[in-house]
Amino acid sequence: MTVGESAPAEAPAIAAAPVAEATSEVPIRPDERQDELSFTLAPGQGAEVKLVMRQGAKANFSWTADGGVVNFETHGDGGGQSVSYEKGRRVPADEGAIEAAFDGNHGWFWRNRGDREVTLTITTEGNYIDIKRLI
Repeated sequence: MTVGESAPAEAPAIAAAPVAEATSEVPIRPDERQDELSFTLAPGQGAEVKLVMRQGAKANFSWTADGGVVNFETHGDGGGQSVSYEKGRRVPADEGAIEAAFDGNHGWFWRNRGDREVTLTITTEGNYIDIKRLI
């Protein structure tokens, strides 16, 4: 360095940003809904719960069948359209996210095929207008 020259400024230290973990869950904004429903299914009984959603809306869900297992179908209907997202037999629990394929009702049908009562609890959170139990 010669007279009159200033020393080069040191580059500021930059902290590495934490790496986000990959997840199938959709982040929830404060203006979105959160609900929990719980009900008991007798042997042979079915129940249906639907979220009213706009096309492209997303909602996280988690459900458990306490006391047994259930058969289920996750599906949607509305405006003359229908879609089946997932089916399962003899399942004790499930979780994930629904992205509405179209405007309408999107949700679950469960049936208790066992020989004793099952208490089903579902928790939902996300971008949906309403939640309703149909059966």
